[in-house]
Amino acid sequence: MKDYSWQQIALGWGILIAIAVAYVLIREKINLKKAATGEDKERIANIFKKILPDSWNNYKLAFARWEEKEYHGRRTITRYWSYAIAFSWDEMHVVPLLCEDREIRYKESFLVTKDSLGMVNGKKGENWMTLYDENRKEILTLEVEAKNTKSDKFHPVNIIQEEEAAAFTRLIERWLDDVNGKSGIEVSGKYGKPLKKK
Repeated sequence: MKDYSWQQIALGWGILIAIAVAYVLIREKINLKKAATGEDKERIANIFKKILPDSWNNYKLAFARWEEKEYHGRRTITRYWSYAIAFSWDEMHVVPLLCEDREIRYKESFLVTKDSLGMVNGKKGENWMTLYDENRKEILTLEVEAKNTKSDKFHPVNIIQEEEAAAFTRLIERWLDDVNGKSGIEVSGKYGKPLKKK
């Protein structure tokens, strides 16, 4: 059996890492080109054209997602959620998405209104928020990113939505002020620990 010097082993690893980095960069470039075509963004719009045929164009439409890690000793479980959302200043239609076999299917939508909420957690200037009902039970957490690229079955779309992401950030600020101001609640801006310690 041939012995390899540490320099040869290091060179081999260096080549493998360079190939992996090149693959990731090329894939990202291809996905951004696909995102620029707007094909996946149009698929989100088509969902709302069916669900809200008479009013879909009165809302900002976006792809939203969330992922959460759970640690069990040495094992980590990551849970993923994907949504199509249509939002205005006062309400949001939420459509849970099922992304399987390169297809985006959707479940029944539900409506969240600002007035029906008991608390909103998030941080001004950021792109995520957690919504709670009047009993402070969590409804869902959403994040709207300006760029989404497909990397695996848990990251299923190529969408550029810079305008929509900026509008969602403004919506978070408004709902933080309006909902929490009405309830006299001060939130932490930390996921999973919404209330500020006194």
